[in-house]
Amino acid sequence: MSFAPRRLTATALLGLALAGGAATVGAATAQAAGPGLGDSCIGAEVGKRAVTADGTRILCSEYRWVVDHGQRPSHSWADDQPR
Repeated sequence: MSFAPRRLTATALLGLALAGGAATVGAATAQAAGPGLGDSCIGAEVGKRAVTADGTRILCSEYRWVVDHGQRPSHSWADDQPR
């Protein structure tokens, strides 16, 4: 039966492909959990507060998630605009 090794190879490749897909889903789940300390953020998020996975309170300020000590967020582009 010369086709048996091919079937095993195809099964092994399918298993590897599925394992890679599971790893991708796991990475997406971890990424969807929320921002982390030091991650970048966008201007629309400046002033938003969040909590990291380890319980640290963070704040989006100057396009970066920083530890939230109750400070006022900064947004250099918006802060420099004439009123």
